[in-house]
Amino acid sequence: MTLMNDLHRPYLRCRSCQERILLPFSTLEEKSIHQAGWPSDTWQRTFLCLRCGHVYVYTQLHAQWEIFRNVDLNPLPKDVDVVLFEIGCATEGCKSPVRFHAAGDILPISTRTAATVAGATFHDVSCDQGHPAQNRPGRAAGTLHIDPRADADWWK
Repeated sequence: MTLMNDLHRPYLRCRSCQERILLPFSTLEEKSIHQAGWPSDTWQRTFLCLRCGHVYVYTQLHAQWEIFRNVDLNPLPKDVDVVLFEIGCATEGCKSPVRFHAAGDILPISTRTAATVAGATFHDVSCDQGHPAQNRPGRAAGTLHIDPRADADWWK
């Protein structure tokens, strides 16, 4: 008897262009992310859509699932990275960064990804002090410092 081994992959639907923002095939403490009760009622993350450049806050209500059936017999699509970006707040004198994530095959950061970050449009996104993020933060050449790093804790 053959048992079917299904794998659930989470994704978000961009709130602007409707493109899927694929998230990793993560496992949490030896359980699939789907079985681990993710996302919690309080989960909230800010994600950049690499297709349209819009940044939104997403909650558990935005998480959707893609199911891959019988993964022992069928090759899986390539997994993705989740990267945390920190850019400076646009409010003069504020040292609190604006933080947001992007997901995809994006490490190392390409020129295209850096351009998408520089031209990003933020929707209800702020720094830790509550100042609104500046749209197109890289519009003045050389003024944007992008500090990306892989974020293994994106799901918490």
